[in-house]
Amino acid sequence: MSEAVAVQLAPVRYLGTVKWFSDERGWGFITPYQKTPVLAERDLFLHRRALGDLDPGLLVDGARVSFSVGEHRGRPTAVAVRLES
Repeated sequence: MSEAVAVQLAPVRYLGTVKWFSDERGWGFITPYQKTPVLAERDLFLHRRALGDLDPGLLVDGARVSFSVGEHRGRPTAVAVRLES
């Protein structure tokens, strides 16, 4: 089985908070602060592959993050996620 990879749509960075993330499952959701046509959906899917070197254990509920938006299976998804202070 091949793993699907999200394609980054634009290098624009957005801010949001982690709604929840399951390290065990390897995915969760981000609630973006901004609402734009690209961010039309309420929450963005977040997969552990979007974290790069970021420790998934740091993604606690409510953590502030920045991210770009990519596309996976025709839907927007968070990519290049970074923890913000």
